[in-house]
Amino acid sequence: MEISTEQIKQIVENVNPSALNSDGLIEEGALDSLDIVTLVADFEEAVGASIDVSYITPENFSSIEAMAAFLKKAQGEN
Repeated sequence: MEISTEQIKQIVENVNPSALNSDGLIEEGALDSLDIVTLVADFEEAVGASIDVSYITPENFSSIEAMAAFLKKAQGEN
C-alpha cells in the first residue's frame, strides 16, 4: 500500500506534534533518535512492509518530502 504525504504528516504529528513546525526536522533537532525509531515502526505498519535499515539515514528524515521519497523507493523494493 502506498503512503501519501498527508499520511506521513499525520504519523509525524502523532510522534512529535512540534516537528511539523520545523523546516529541518533533523538539523533543527525536531526529531530525535527515538522519534525516528517510532516513525519507522509506524511507517512499516502503514505500508504493511519492513523498511530496510539502509533507508534510516538523517537525510531521509530531514523533511516530509524526503520521507515520502524514501518510502516510495522502499515500497518499490518490496
